[in-house]
Amino acid sequence: MREKKEQLRTYLQTSKTRESRIVAGLLFESLAQLQLQEEVALTLFPMVKVKTPGSRNAKWKNQSSSPAGAANPIQFKPTDTVEYNGSTWEEEFQAGVFYIPKSSNQVAFDSFILVGQILYIFSLRSLLRTTSKKE
Repeated sequence: MREKKEQLRTYLQTSKTRESRIVAGLLFESLAQLQLQEEVALTLFPMVKVKTPGSRNAKWKNQSSSPAGAANPIQFKPTDTVEYNGSTWEEEFQAGVFYIPKSSNQVAFDSFILVGQILYIFSLRSLLRTTSKKE
């Protein structure tokens, strides 16, 4: 527990300045993956595609503030964690096993787990935002 608090403190410290946000993003992704390997406890919301005026492309938005966007809490603990290699799959998925790629540059997603008849796919990304304001 102490180690997690120390990692979180490091993340919070590195996320404060623009120069260290890249490190903070990598640290966040690592902390989130470790947490998901121990226990998945999330509240999911439906998403809809929204076309904004003047924009050529629609964007996905969550419906957390909409009455139609009922929260769907999920909670489970993976039975094991398995690293898989490459983009081809040669084995059968095992229910309850948390799968992570050996490659750190997996483009589409970071990890997945099959629970019951539902395949949960996780994609953790940190966004780097630049600003002209001085910090």
